[in-house]
Amino acid sequence: MKLDDTLPPYQLAAGQLGALFNAARDVLTSAEPADAIVAYLNFRNMLPYATVAASDTSGHGEGAAKKRGAGAADAIEVLYDQKAIDEAVTTQESVISTFVHGNVEKAANPVAALNEAAKQLTLMAVEATDLKDDITASAARLTAMAVELTRLKPGRAQPFINEVGNRMRTARHAEHAVIVAETAGKESPEAPAGRTGQAAIKRKGRR
Repeated sequence: MKLDDTLPPYQLAAGQLGALFNAARDVLTSAEPADAIVAYLNFRNMLPYATVAASDTSGHGEGAAKKRGAGAADAIEVLYDQKAIDEAVTTQESVISTFVHGNVEKAANPVAALNEAAKQLTLMAVEATDLKDDITASAARLTAMAVELTRLKPGRAQPFINEVGNRMRTARHAEHAVIVAETAGKESPEAPAGRTGQAAIKRKGRR
């Protein structure tokens, strides 16, 4: 969730964050292991810039990649989609640059999208019984980003744009490492199938 405030305007407008928190709640409330697995994959798929298919429970060669390399670090690099995150960073950098230089259309206005998404999450938090603090924190991050973009001047935009891009790459790489580790754990007797997702959601809730 560290990248919720970097989502493109169209994804914020489509309600991706609300759907993500609903998916997280489904993980926490699933009574059956099979339901928890499906809910967790759905949650993962909705994370900002994730690429895991919600209907695919088969894994993507994580174990084989670890065997080909010298360890977990090699598996992370073998499977990491650098091209996809680079394209996402380029897109978001363009959104910010276009907005700061006053060439943005209303439909692609990041500040409007951030504020509207924050409003929807704030309303969601009022009704929430689970993850209320996480929803509230996400809304606060969106509002803070909207304020920063509003105050950003063209002459000082590039350092800010670079910082956003670096944050996107760093957070996505770290999240990918978690996925690789969890996939390895799923195959281990110490991590019963169906409960891994619930534990991960709870860990995220405590961050």
